Amino acid sequence: MTTREVRETINLAAADDLADDILERGVRAATIDAEALAVELLSQPGTGEVYRRNGRVHRASSPGDSPAPDTGFLRQSVGHDVSRTPAGIVGKVTASAEYAAALEFGTERMRPRPFLSRIPREFGARIRATFLKFAR
Repeated sequence: MTTREVRETINLAAADDLADDILERGVRAATIDAEALAVELLSQPGTGEVYRRNGRVHRASSPGDSPAPDTGFLRQSVGHDVSRTPAGIVGKVTASAEYAAALEFGTERMRPRPFLSRIPREFGARIRATFLKFAR
């Protein structure tokens, strides 16, 4: 009886690349979902004070609620980016409107109207599920 050697070669570099691609797919899907949630939050009607501005009636948001839509500029400024960094694959959702930070964090004259920081807190389970669904 002849003895044969059985050998299996594992290419760890290829496995790392495959794992990174799978991870990026999940991060991208979760980031796009988070962006959609931000747009959804910025589409909800206000529950605060009603006032007239530029000949239009507007119902503002209440403190603690997401900003009520007015011109739609803030909502249109929401975008996302996924990048590979030395720390790993990172997904970001941003709002580029000049006044986005003032609404998100508040000012000395206005309490915060958070819309981005609410996403991980209120929708974290949904974002994780989206990540897992696409990271396969």
